[in-house]
Amino acid sequence: MACPTLVIVGDLDPLLTEEVVALTAESLPPDGRLITVPDAAHDLFADAPDLLLHEVRRFVIETEAGIVRPE
Repeated sequence: MACPTLVIVGDLDPLLTEEVVALTAESLPPDGRLITVPDAAHDLFADAPDLLLHEVRRFVIETEAGIVRPE
């Protein structure tokens, strides 16, 4: 059973290699979404709190409305 999945990563994250991000993206369900935040590292709460909150809220609203689609 697949469920809507949101993965948000910073493009400067020293812990996640491009390979790990690519494998994660490939493993997402059809209604999954991968968002890469520019100029952010691993701690998105500190590096991009407004963008993080916006994307999580948008994903939840779209999921509840049944309109989540891959980006």
